[in-house]
Amino acid sequence: MVGDAKQSIYRFRQAQASVFRRTSQDIQAATGQEPLPLSCSFRAHEALVKALNCAFEQILQPLGDVRADYEAPPGPLSAERATPDAQPIAPAAVEFWLAPEQDDQGNKVAMEDARIYEAQLLARRLKTLQEGGFQVWDKGLETYRPFHYSDAAILFRATTSLPLYEERFKAEGLPYLTVSGRGYYDRPEVRDLTALLACLRAPGDDLSLATVLRSPSSP
Repeated sequence: MVGDAKQSIYRFRQAQASVFRRTSQDIQAATGQEPLPLSCSFRAHEALVKALNCAFEQILQPLGDVRADYEAPPGPLSAERATPDAQPIAPAAVEFWLAPEQDDQGNKVAMEDARIYEAQLLARRLKTLQEGGFQVWDKGLETYRPFHYSDAAILFRATTSLPLYEERFKAEGLPYLTVSGRGYYDRPEVRDLTALLACLRAPGDDLSLATVLRSPSSP
């Protein structure tokens, strides 16, 4: 039996951690053999794995004095790849960049302003890594090479603020690709293209024609 109790958070195939743990205990009782952990990470280097182990040892604590059957116990990872040589441009494997809660006058920073600040900080940090030749592992080449913008991925809790980040990235001259962006079809250029297609499909659609004619992209 092969599995990972922590994957049950995704309800993968209706997974239930309690069933997995009880079955594992039954097998161990019958064979006398403890489970073999598949704990080697081939994606992250040693320093990053150590940081993740430290974080999840604190996060995945039992809810009570004993761990319940449905709780997935933490399992430390090991790294297949050694820690790369120190890089002055990014000396630590994990960085925390915090947006200020107050402005220079001591007023609370509005949420939208904080998002704009965060987007600008993130764009400039990525630009610094790219211009500074930050070294990343290339799986295909099996060696380190300079960082490309396509190596970075930004994860969001929600997609409502994506346009703010897109605007800051454009202002800083950073290329980006929004995947499953919520506001994609509300972008002016997308609305104009949609109106043009609608006009071509139905030449009598005066509203779509007017939209195309008043578009900034119209010749």
